[in-house]
Amino acid sequence: FHIADATERFPGRSQRQGTGGLLARVLPTAVLLGIAFAFFRPVNYAVEKSISAGLELLNRPFGMGWSRGTGSRLGLASPPIGFGEDVRPLLVIRAKAMPGYLRESVYTRYDNGSWIREEEDKLVPSEKLTPRHNTDDVMLWFPFTTKTNSEPPAALWDVQILRPWQVPGICLPGSAREIGVDDSGEPAFSLRADGILTSSSDHSPQLYTIGIAAGEGLKAWPYGSPGTNNLAIPSSLAPAVSNWNTRCGLKPGLAAVEAAAKAITYFNSAFTYKLGTDYRHGTRHDPLEFFMENRKGHCTLFASATALMLRQCGIPTRVVSGFYCSEQHPWTGEWMARGRDGHAWCEAYDKMAGHWILVDT
Repeated sequence: FHIADATERFPGRSQRQGTGGLLARVLPTAVLLGIAFAFFRPVNYAVEKSISAGLELLNRPFGMGWSRGTGSRLGLASPPIGFGEDVRPLLVIRAKAMPGYLRESVYTRYDNGSWIREEEDKLVPSEKLTPRHNTDDVMLWFPFTTKTNSEPPAALWDVQILRPWQVPGICLPGSAREIGVDDSGEPAFSLRADGILTSSSDHSPQLYTIGIAAGEGLKAWPYGSPGTNNLAIPSSLAPAVSNWNTRCGLKPGLAAVEAAAKAITYFNSAFTYKLGTDYRHGTRHDPLEFFMENRKGHCTLFASATALMLRQCGIPTRVVSGFYCSEQHPWTGEWMARGRDGHAWCEAYDKMAGHWILVDT
């Protein structure tokens, strides 16, 4: 009863004690949550960068180590076990049309069983993009080329990267002509001549919008003049490539479109796509020689052989890695690229048309 009397005599004190006790319990939790929120993004990015650097480091010394093409080298080893069943969504695109081929990295020089990205050789020029800010838009737009800026893009795709440590590059279709990002953080981009977009910050944007050119379908990045490396074939492999072309019916003098059609027909009719085929580099034979003899393998082997065979005909080529996005979510209508959708293909320069074409064998 004394307690009840005390509560009746000093109601304000009881309320203050209750309020103070509640604050004493809630305040430390709120402080901890605030600290965790403040440090989450920098720690998250540091972890992502460490994972990406570690994967590239593991891949670099072996030349033949498998890579989806996010590092400086693209190896020819078979993808890891379970690649074909990797259903984890990596990126989502909101678009009316199927996105198709999404370019993330380009490789030009083939050496000792792997492709090397040209930025190591300083041979591919890049251009810093000038931003454009619309007064009625919260986004900052970066047009790619002055050739297509006279007309607004025919379509806009909204891209969201769900697992940035697995998709460190900026994935773009060959028909992309500008990118829009949130104007916070002073974003800056450079566009390589081969169509690869790089960010000046430590990490690529996880949310961005792509402006798509009118009348562009599932095509290669059309711009960029070919260089000497786009025709280079290792001397040790040149006789074998010549023999491959004889079997395929390829010969110098063919137009790029005709040669590409012959290569596609040849590989589709005589070869089998198969994961788990790992042709390790030996002392006498290149992995591509084993592939062309056994006639089965994964996409990087197909793209590599195609690129070298077209070069033997005098047609400049490059190998591109990224994703083939063709799955549409049945409920949301969004397009999804999963881990298993990682892909590699070839792009060839059509001298008659003056632009690059996509060749996927």
